[in-house]
Amino acid sequence: MTAPLRIALIDDEALIRTGFAAIIGAEPDLEVVAQGADGIDAVAIARSGKADVLLMDVRMPTVDGIQATERIVAEMAAPPKILVVTTFDNDDYVWQALRAGADGFLLKRTRVEDLLAAVRLVARTDALLFPEAVRRLAAAAPARKAPKGIGDLSDREREVLVLAARGLSNQEIAAELFLGRETVKTHLSGVYAKLGVRDRTQAVIAAYGRIFLEEARRLLSSADTAPLRARRVAAGTAGTIRIGFTAVSALTVLGRWIAVAAAELPGVDLVLSEMVTHAQLDALLAGEIEVGLVRQVPRSDLLDSRLVARDSLILAAPRDHPLTRLRRTPTMEDIADYDVVTYSPSEAWYFYELVVAAFQQAHLTPRYVQHISQVHTVLSVVNAGLGVALVPSSASAFNLSNLVFLEIADLPPDTVELHGVWRRDHRNPALEALLDSV
Repeated sequence: MTAPLRIALIDDEALIRTGFAAIIGAEPDLEVVAQGADGIDAVAIARSGKADVLLMDVRMPTVDGIQATERIVAEMAAPPKILVVTTFDNDDYVWQALRAGADGFLLKRTRVEDLLAAVRLVARTDALLFPEAVRRLAAAAPARKAPKGIGDLSDREREVLVLAARGLSNQEIAAELFLGRETVKTHLSGVYAKLGVRDRTQAVIAAYGRIFLEEARRLLSSADTAPLRARRVAAGTAGTIRIGFTAVSALTVLGRWIAVAAAELPGVDLVLSEMVTHAQLDALLAGEIEVGLVRQVPRSDLLDSRLVARDSLILAAPRDHPLTRLRRTPTMEDIADYDVVTYSPSEAWYFYELVVAAFQQAHLTPRYVQHISQVHTVLSVVNAGLGVALVPSSASAFNLSNLVFLEIADLPPDTVELHGVWRRDHRNPALEALLDSV
């Protein structure tokens, strides 16, 4: 189970803190871990590492919320997310919060469900949440000069900056532009360097310059929908899920997942990447995909998994092969008399070990003639007449002209497993919704 998000409440009015604590404490995925009465408390709480999100009032004694935000962002390499919440619908506060590095700005009169959704959105994504008042700020965009360095941006950097200014997270930008998330981070780093800014927020401010006026106005035309989008993201009915899969799983489980997502989660975008199992595990640990369809899950405190399908090993042989002319179901001993196309011990170790074990248990040593990483490539080689192969029964969906699939008499059924695997610490509500649905 995913750990709850840790929330700190910073407000000089104890009554306000008590009210927020009651609202947030009633949510199973949120936990109030600290409270403070001014910006000094906020800085101390941020430094302690206790909180994932600070709900920060603006007007407080000694050190106000804007000053505290500036200090936290300047001092910490990985500060908590900061959501500025104030009674006052004031353009100056919004602009100052943006410049200070806040991740979002909401009014205290915001509906409870919108407040909770905003907390979850800023915690779980890179997106900035500045609804309502941002529209007014953009109206002044023609009066502001385009910042120095805008002309140096590449076309791709401009695309990334515009999408960031529209409120998309790195993950959503990656899906929109068909890029890896690390590639998006690299482009944003280039944007920061060329604009002479320190972070995403300052870069977004730059996007309101004259050169970006058209795109900025598009951003502001949708600003009022930000709370709705936040609620949908938090509920798992909007967002992006990046899925890794093996070639054969695309014929079975992946197709079912896509159909379920289309029917039950139409607002969720699926970004699909075909990879062998070990590449998926690497991508999961690196945060490049949210969930993988893999053959075997290593023991790891970082990963959670679920068995999603079982297959049997069957024989794939050329249509005119002697094994296809037997008047009975072939055995492992029959197969061992012929050249066997098998799997790479490094790239496809799961199937390699499965096939070797099957022959060893029958006390047989076949002639292995090829070692190949992907099941569909194995089938292509067999189709070309270079040997026979043991493949998962789901591979029989590949319709090749010279290929025949046969059961094997002395192999137990359902020995091939497919697992869905994801990080235990993920914070993607859309992934939770998909896993619940499938």
